[in-house]
Amino acid sequence: PSIVALLLYSAVGGALLYRRWPRGRLTAWAAVLAIVVAGGANYLALQSVPPTPEASTFAWSLGLTALAACGLLVRERQVFAWALLGLLFVTTFLWAIQVGFPVRAAAVMVFGQVVTLLFWNLIVSLSARAVMDLALVDQAWVQVRADQLILSRVRRKMDEVLSRVRMVALPVIEPVASGLPLTPELSLEARLLEAELRDGIRAASF
Repeated sequence: PSIVALLLYSAVGGALLYRRWPRGRLTAWAAVLAIVVAGGANYLALQSVPPTPEASTFAWSLGLTALAACGLLVRERQVFAWALLGLLFVTTFLWAIQVGFPVRAAAVMVFGQVVTLLFWNLIVSLSARAVMDLALVDQAWVQVRADQLILSRVRRKMDEVLSRVRMVALPVIEPVASGLPLTPELSLEARLLEAELRDGIRAASF
């Protein structure tokens, strides 16, 4: 029975660790199957445990069942993880009644696995929170980077527009600034330049 139980635990562990699930979350039917297989494996393994006061030292299946429950936690199936622990209680008590092992001692054997699962439940909750915070920070950084890229493109476009404006405006502005007389031709060029600049400022693409 121990060999069969070990093979069943290996199948559950492989499914939890190595199989790809949609968005990393175990499907409901697979979670139910994992509970049934792991709970049955615990009962099978206990068949090889002698009903002695030192039975807890032989009940390695209790730890593996709790480990499978931790795998369900990691795969975002918290309710199913605790359901597996409940099945661990049931199968262990059935074994204790069958072989005449003290029920209180069996409860003590299983209680340690409850502490383990509580600890892992806390770890998974804190880890999920940390991952969510990191994802939000990463998303904010991506947005900042995108804004910086847009701003650099806008600045480059503005530099190009201002450079073209400078090339058109300087030939008209410099003679006036140097004190040369405002000839009709220069006045006409200045009016045309003013109209061009005004139209450019009003344009939506400026």
